[in-house]
Amino acid sequence: MTDGVPLSMALEPGLYRVEWSIPGMDGRLQILSGDLTLEADTQPIAEVYGDVPCLWESVEEGIDERKASFPQFVEHRDLRGRLLNGLNVILLDARLQIVDPERAVINARAALIGRQEHQDDEPLISRLEMQFEHLDAVSGVTPIKSVTLPNVSAQLNKGLSFGAETNPGSNLEWTDHTAKVEFRYVTSSTSADGYFFRVAFSPLIVVSFKQAISFDSALSGWLEPMRRLISLATRKQAATTYLAVGLEGDENRSIWGSHQVYGSALTQAPFASRDSVVRKARQSFTFSEDGHGVLALIRRWQELQAEHHPLLETYGSMMFAPIQHPRSTYLLLIQAIEGLHGYEDQDAYAERLHKHKETLKCVLSALKETPLSKDHFKFIKNCISNRPPENLDKRLKAVAAGAPIDFAPKLARTALVQSVIDQPDGPTDWAGALRVIRNDLAHGNRGFDPRELLDVVRLLDGIVRAQFLRVLGCAPEAQKKTQSGER
Repeated sequence: MTDGVPLSMALEPGLYRVEWSIPGMDGRLQILSGDLTLEADTQPIAEVYGDVPCLWESVEEGIDERKASFPQFVEHRDLRGRLLNGLNVILLDARLQIVDPERAVINARAALIGRQEHQDDEPLISRLEMQFEHLDAVSGVTPIKSVTLPNVSAQLNKGLSFGAETNPGSNLEWTDHTAKVEFRYVTSSTSADGYFFRVAFSPLIVVSFKQAISFDSALSGWLEPMRRLISLATRKQAATTYLAVGLEGDENRSIWGSHQVYGSALTQAPFASRDSVVRKARQSFTFSEDGHGVLALIRRWQELQAEHHPLLETYGSMMFAPIQHPRSTYLLLIQAIEGLHGYEDQDAYAERLHKHKETLKCVLSALKETPLSKDHFKFIKNCISNRPPENLDKRLKAVAAGAPIDFAPKLARTALVQSVIDQPDGPTDWAGALRVIRNDLAHGNRGFDPRELLDVVRLLDGIVRAQFLRVLGCAPEAQKKTQSGER
């Protein structure tokens, strides 16, 4: 356990000796020595030594000689092993690269490290234990209700007493027909130390499933939505600092019977909450508030995933990308706004399209009765669109108007928008200016001052974030906070 951090890890990063169970070409398992390298935010790498199972070919019929070409590659859904310290390891999506008959390298998607040996063919997830940066801030609850401190002027020989009462309301729980989500604080304190005393708390999210799910489903349907919800609430990238899983069939269903996960995007650096850090977070909503329960928000995220909602596949997918140039971010935000409006305007657009086609049919029928030549009629028909007129200006104004704070005046006053409007034959309003900027950037016609572009990007980002929270079902006050950047 990291000093002062209650949430303990089964295994710290490092190099470990392992006895691997490698399937032979005939399907029987061979026990081979090797090692395993575990690093934070990195996919696990292992090596195997000995008589490595590989594919041999006969040199000539009747002659007891054989040959093989290297390297050879073998894909395994999972590979199992046992560390010399007694822990068990399961490598998921393992790719065995056989370098020569006595050595192989294993690259895997993830490593599951646990005390219990898992016997089932496929490791299915029955429980998730997750910690993310800013999780404590977004929970909205503190683990300590009150503290008792002695008079600092009192003498030590009179017997000083220090105390802390935990907050029973710091445990949160949400349940539906297939899953239960719990927020809790893991606690630890010093003992048998005559010179030092402390109590510490680590925030943790635990998801229990009534029916076990695949590792892919656990990550894409639960871990990633949770991580992105915290980022939306705090306007900060939230790293996954701890991940462990409970496997179907495991007898011990407590957090101490879990398998710790190593893989990319997992820092495996659990932390203990501190007031000074929590206060720096600028969360727009907390999970303890009505209407912002974790389970309901995750379920809504899953629905949007299934629908391929444009906000998730544009803004949501880039939430953890490295900081981009304002040009890239601007184009992404415009794409998100345009996609959101188109997605929510589908029914109204279908009605406009139907009316447009009916009107067009009548117009063309009437034109046929006029003394127009066939060439003139054909020209007119080709110049009239089969779809009703749509433009980006309209979509920008509609999405901006739907945000809780009217940012249109601020957008109109930005130096970038003013400079575009002031051009000869330039647009007449802010929405038209943003359209011109988008077209120029997307087509490479011209560039703009990054600092001026950033001023516009910050305003558009607030609009998109507020709309994202609205789509997720968050309260109007949360939408307003995230748009304005208030706490």
